[in-house]
Amino acid sequence: EATNALSKVKKEVNLIVVAACEVMDIPKDVTADYQTTVSLSCTVNACPTAQWTWRKNGQLINFDGSRTINRGSSIELRQVVPTDGGKYSCTVDSNNSLNKRGTYNATISVTVKAKIYVFPESKVLFKGADTVKMDCSAHGDDSQSSLLVEWVKAGVKQN
Repeated sequence: EATNALSKVKKEVNLIVVAACEVMDIPKDVTADYQTTVSLSCTVNACPTAQWTWRKNGQLINFDGSRTINRGSSIELRQVVPTDGGKYSCTVDSNNSLNKRGTYNATISVTVKAKIYVFPESKVLFKGADTVKMDCSAHGDDSQSSLLVEWVKAGVKQN
């Protein structure tokens, strides 16, 4: 409002305050056990128009709604398997002119505990046999070093 001896003028204006987006939580590297649930979060504050894009190894993620769920600022992977491992990225886009875009990365590694299979599975009594054949195999996480299978009898390693 302005006033002088001749007149009085009043003008209304709208003030729009634009604040920079503040990153609250970025995705962190995760090592998860086979068949567990993993969540990654990419939370920003003061960005009412923020949109999130999630990628795995550079490719857009197909959210199927059962095993892979998109919650906007976070994703959830259920019953993870080794192929779920990889580099995940979250890109936050905003119409905010102070902070248009940010990309944040995390790696998910899925471990599978070793499992040993011995055949025959139960105790077998071999009467009068000089040689007994038993098979053993072990399966586990491919990213770990090779699994070593050893036969031990009464605490003594067998060849």
